[in-house]
Amino acid sequence: MVAAQTIIYNSLSNVNSALKDGLAIKNITAMTSDIIYYLGKTAEIARNDPALLLFVSQYQNYIGPHITALVSDISGFVLKEGDNMLADYNARDQLLRKIIQQLQIIDGLAYGAWSAMHWAAERGVLASANPFAKWINKDKNFAAQIISNAKFLRQ
Repeated sequence: MVAAQTIIYNSLSNVNSALKDGLAIKNITAMTSDIIYYLGKTAEIARNDPALLLFVSQYQNYIGPHITALVSDISGFVLKEGDNMLADYNARDQLLRKIIQQLQIIDGLAYGAWSAMHWAAERGVLASANPFAKWINKDKNFAAQIISNAKFLRQ
């Protein structure tokens, strides 16, 4: 009776782990396709404005090696099966969670790069790069208001 329960438990835990791994791989492929999409869009935006090309190459040079390392981790360690598997299911699940978290960070970076490139192309590179543009405009308006009020005070 105990042997049958152990066999059933082990079988169910293997099925559960396989389903978790399958869902994790599905999420990984979705995030990877998002990353590729956003990086493609940033390159497309940079084609029209050569000044943005420098930023796109920096993002791609940063993100590319990280994705390559994650894919090699996935294919080399996480998806191993059989007798030469180096980790149990818990260790594989933890490694998959770590890989998914790193991909989520990279996905956020790729989206941020696309968003920054999009708005820099819309507003212009110099207007987007100047963090003090709003304050300068407020100061100009404030100075104009003082001059206008000073004219009324003299009269």
